[in-house]
Amino acid sequence: MNAKFSASPWLMLILCASCGGDESASEIDTQTESTISPTSVPISAPIPQSLLVVVSQIREIWHPPIDTTWQWQLIGQPTDASFDVDMYDIDLFDNESSVVADLQIQGRKVVCYLNAGGWVNWRPDDGLFPLEVIGKNLDDWEGKRWLDIRRLDVLGPILETRFETAETKASMASSLTMWTVF
Repeated sequence: MNAKFSASPWLMLILCASCGGDESASEIDTQTESTISPTSVPISAPIPQSLLVVVSQIREIWHPPIDTTWQWQLIGQPTDASFDVDMYDIDLFDNESSVVADLQIQGRKVVCYLNAGGWVNWRPDDGLFPLEVIGKNLDDWEGKRWLDIRRLDVLGPILETRFETAETKASMASSLTMWTVF
């Protein structure tokens, strides 16, 4: 191994260490909720204007503290609101706005689960997806198939509608799945 490459890990370690803050900044704050405003992020692939409109309308993003308690319920209705937790992650399509409102009245944060990389034959918008973006079957889910996420020109408007549905239901966030594999 030549000296230039063997010194690289040490150089990276020194550079990373020099970027650190004071000792108090290294402690994780488990009590404080934080929000950030959207920022410009360079992207390498073109994103449809319709999807950018949805992203640009985000006012702030809730970041749960590390010790946030949560209930994840995607199957079974009605949503069981009896858990004493900080946050609920519930299915976007299987819950009415009233469920989200009731949870928020109880002081819960609500995240709506939506699938951005998979087509499901029982969703109300399943007919909006052209065959050209519907991929292979997902092995463990009958009626669920991968989507070609490289086709944001086609998927963008459909996803925009899903995000608008989540916003209409007054959820605080959306949890995306199946975004990286086709």
